[in-house]
Amino acid sequence: MTVAHRHDDGLWEEVGEALQARHGWSLQASSTPGAPPSWCFGSGGEVDLSVSVDEGSIWVYVMETDQDVRLAGPNELTEWLDANEAASLNDPLEAGEVVGELFHGKFVEWGRSDE
Repeated sequence: MTVAHRHDDGLWEEVGEALQARHGWSLQASSTPGAPPSWCFGSGGEVDLSVSVDEGSIWVYVMETDQDVRLAGPNELTEWLDANEAASLNDPLEAGEVVGELFHGKFVEWGRSDE
């Protein structure tokens, strides 16, 4: 094992500690045989962001824009996620729309006293 790989292992552990405490993140195996796992964020079975470590850097892959973002360390990762993580999710808005529809539609109908 080279020094770079040992450094990556330590960085990977720090990334894991930072991400396992955040809601919506999970460690997932790679679909590429032999490739390391990555931390993934998303909803509804879709991955919106993935985080990996390579050559002493943290890499965030943004699925929507097909963009790789290189970050220097766990603090920079946390700052980037705080600024960008919510923007990657559409489901909370969709869920809010469904709740709004139920509230203004069916729920109001169910609550009518004339029925």
